[in-house]
Amino acid sequence: MLSSHSPGLASGTLRAVHHVALNVKDLGRSRQFYRGVLGLHELQGQEIPSTLTNLVSQGKVATFKLPDGTVLDLFSEPDLAP
Repeated sequence: MLSSHSPGLASGTLRAVHHVALNVKDLGRSRQFYRGVLGLHELQGQEIPSTLTNLVSQGKVATFKLPDGTVLDLFSEPDLAP
């Protein structure tokens, strides 16, 4: 917690988010939204983290990079309840 007289960040204060993962029911529609509507860059080829390469090639994950560098992963969960 920051105090009103503290010039810096308190120990343990969140300064940025590096990575966000979301489960989505329809990966195709979600990819269209994040690319087409929001204009995010979808990572391709060597840009994809090695830990996700297999899932991306299987069509189970789409990975995007936000303008501030935050990584967004969309995981396909077709049976996800609304």
